[in-house]
Amino acid sequence: MAHAYGDRIERVIDGAPDLAALGQDLGAGLSEREAAYLVRQEWAATAEDILWRRSKLGLHAPPGTREALAAWLQRQGAA
Repeated sequence: MAHAYGDRIERVIDGAPDLAALGQDLGAGLSEREAAYLVRQEWAATAEDILWRRSKLGLHAPPGTREALAAWLQRQGAA
């Protein structure tokens, strides 16, 4: 994540003391905390937006990642 976000990493982890505090892995190493950052700060609105336009995680995401992320976004009221 540090490579992807550089000096914005503190905003992404938002005070999480360890990896477990970043929340569930939604697939391809994308944590709930990172997805929330992308929605809040990068204006990501859909699973495709997060996986392809904001992170490029779609290139190596396992099957089911898009669906898990879309369900998470719906639960958050973001989609």
